[in-house]
Amino acid sequence: MWFSFAAGSVSGSKASTNRDAVYAAPTVLAVAEGLGEGGELSGKVAVDAARCFAAAGTSRNADEAALAIFQRAHRGLKALAAEQGHAMQASMTALVLAHGHLGLAHIGNTLAFMVRDGVMFQIAVGDRRCVLGMPFEMIDAPFMPCRSLYTEMDPDPAVSLRNVRAGDRYMVCSDGLGMPLSPETLHTVLSQERSPETAVASLLALEPLSRHRDNATCIVADVAVTDQDHSLAVWPRHLS
Repeated sequence: MWFSFAAGSVSGSKASTNRDAVYAAPTVLAVAEGLGEGGELSGKVAVDAARCFAAAGTSRNADEAALAIFQRAHRGLKALAAEQGHAMQASMTALVLAHGHLGLAHIGNTLAFMVRDGVMFQIAVGDRRCVLGMPFEMIDAPFMPCRSLYTEMDPDPAVSLRNVRAGDRYMVCSDGLGMPLSPETLHTVLSQERSPETAVASLLALEPLSRHRDNATCIVADVAVTDQDHSLAVWPRHLS
């Protein structure tokens, strides 16, 4: 089984830089968001671990492979922290197809959903707890999740092994897309759009994102039984 996929990222109306990073390949999907000082670098380093992992291939089980991506990402962030002279931090969700199963590893405020037989399930829930006791809506600073890939702590992502079927549709996204859009809106787009490319384009064009200050990034991927439908389309766009 393979992923047929598309990905896109847009900058938020109040974002000076896009700290989201995305990587998609026939067997690996990953979305990361850099956090704190140097976040525009830490997000890229995190997904580079997925890129290196996909290039090397694996004989591991899918859940072990997803965890290995996080371990590699943590090593990359520690090396970056040594170069920059301060701790580095990122959220990330990674999906790996291997041996007929799906491995999922997740930490922080990125999200993941699955649509199967017309029903949507959220399979990775972003950490949206309060910062300093204040609701997220009251915070002007970028949201910092309570759990993340952090160079001062050992990586501790949530890891699971899931069954997978041809025709399943997955979306991995940053909270900048998952938070302003309702579950009903996500379900409608993911269920009705025929291809990953049109699904990504439709999601990034939705009006609520134009009013949201955060960056929005997503991958939409369909599980296919052949490798003839691999694709990667990207729509970078600034939302004014």
